[in-house]
Amino acid sequence: MNIRIAVCCVLIASVFALTRETFAQLETSVSATRQHDDNTFGTYQKLSDDVTQFYLNFSKDYDGDYSTWTLSYAGNLNLFDKYSFRNYHVHGLGLDYTLQLNPEEEKEEEEDSTESELSSSGTHSRDSSAATSNDSLKNYFYAGASLAGRFDRDSVNYYNNGYASSYARLRWLLSDSLVSHVMYLIGYRNYLNLKELSNLENSVVMNLSANLGATKLSATAGYSYKKYLSTTTDTTELVKLGVTPGGVGPGKGKGKGKGAGSGSGGAQSGEVQRGVVITQLSTPGSSSIGFGAGLVQRIGNQTEVGLRYFRQTSPSLKGRYINGQLRGYGPNDEIYDDSYTYQSHLIVGSLKQSFAWAMTLGIEVLYMPKTYGRPAFSLPDSLGQSVELSSTRKDDRFELGLELEQPFKFKNGFAKTLTIQFGYYFVNNRSNDDFYRFTDNLFSVGIETDF
Repeated sequence: MNIRIAVCCVLIASVFALTRETFAQLETSVSATRQHDDNTFGTYQKLSDDVTQFYLNFSKDYDGDYSTWTLSYAGNLNLFDKYSFRNYHVHGLGLDYTLQLNPEEEKEEEEDSTESELSSSGTHSRDSSAATSNDSLKNYFYAGASLAGRFDRDSVNYYNNGYASSYARLRWLLSDSLVSHVMYLIGYRNYLNLKELSNLENSVVMNLSANLGATKLSATAGYSYKKYLSTTTDTTELVKLGVTPGGVGPGKGKGKGKGAGSGSGGAQSGEVQRGVVITQLSTPGSSSIGFGAGLVQRIGNQTEVGLRYFRQTSPSLKGRYINGQLRGYGPNDEIYDDSYTYQSHLIVGSLKQSFAWAMTLGIEVLYMPKTYGRPAFSLPDSLGQSVELSSTRKDDRFELGLELEQPFKFKNGFAKTLTIQFGYYFVNNRSNDDFYRFTDNLFSVGIETDF
């Protein structure tokens, strides 16, 4: 057995071996997932692997009269069987603050409710729930900050990064059924070994949601700007042939400088000329605009269906990225598939079905056509050369996800709940870039425990 897997198993077992009193003041969850991925790199090569994932979450609330501070930790460890050089772990610390903005209104509601009950019953006793107003009728201000880091093996250490972020969000009730949200987010990501992708991102998001009984409607719009913090130097060796035989040669006095082919030492007709060009990339930043709408409909008490559309566009499509062909693979994350480098339409349909014993089935279908601001290429030939197939890369991405969950709740004992999960995930990415034309099937089984 892999040593890292053995160590993680010991850590998980140690957590389960602790007493209930240890977690009395903490909200804690531990989960482990085992998955088989028949295309773990997400490319045409279709290389499979089995992955074990562990998650650990802690949180602690500090409550005031109308406010709450929450301190949290989230950790994730990913272990690959075949391609162990991809093993990595992620850790994050967060601090969140919640403030209720209309406590006086709630206090008046409580007093009115108390007086009404006293006058009708003639007693000072009442149901404690009557003193609590409906949470949906409250206005809130949220704020928070987090610090996270990802750590990979040395062979892929360009993934290593630290991320610091903070946000502020206002939830405001416009009517009994209409709620608005406005959020501002700022995040700084520092790639330790890939400085040209380090960036500062600012985002503003607005959302409206309407609760109409069994129907929920929502609309959202946002703007983001990503600023890169360093200038990238790209050094390229150019190879070209000299002038054709019989043509005008590069004789003395014809050139205005001493570049390749100028002066008495220049290449003669038909000779290979080589030169080095150093280019400063002129992409200081890129912006993204998005807007969409959603619908969730309850059908009876057991069924919920949803439909969501989101449009994302970038005026410049000039976000920085790494070409997957250069590294040998291109997984779906920022350094290979930055959302600032394409515009897209996102259509998502979902179904959530409840069964006896609290078992639930979730189904999600996604379709996402994407247009990139870069060319599409063929696969490299035996000499490692690719041919440009189109000036614009275009992908049509289709996803299907199925998840079955069975929770078990305990009134007494070590754990509050234990949930068993089974999942299946399918991707079909149709692309005019040969490297990114692929399918992927993923099967998973997991267990999660809340304390």
